[in-house]
Amino acid sequence: MEGGTRDGTSQGKKKRIANFIVRFMDTVGAKVGPDADNLQVIPFRNFGDNMSTPIALYTGDKKVDTFPGPVSTDCYFRIVQDDPLPMTILSIMPTIMVSDL
Repeated sequence: MEGGTRDGTSQGKKKRIANFIVRFMDTVGAKVGPDADNLQVIPFRNFGDNMSTPIALYTGDKKVDTFPGPVSTDCYFRIVQDDPLPMTILSIMPTIMVSDL
């Protein structure tokens, strides 16, 4: 990922993803993480929803507040849907923390 800093490019600098927003369309379920072994579920069912009814297709933004990714010169993440349910990603909007050290 590339993000600007006050001193110019962030290429070659240490950085990490602090959080991000994923914009979905007609989606039910997703997981996100820095790699396949560290995925967290993005919730699509709200507290108080009737558990005996299917989850409705969701269109809108979901914020991932905490991201367990490492600090490195490369920022990677994985978004998966490992159930036979629809997932369409329209955009991914990360907040990247860059270190000049």
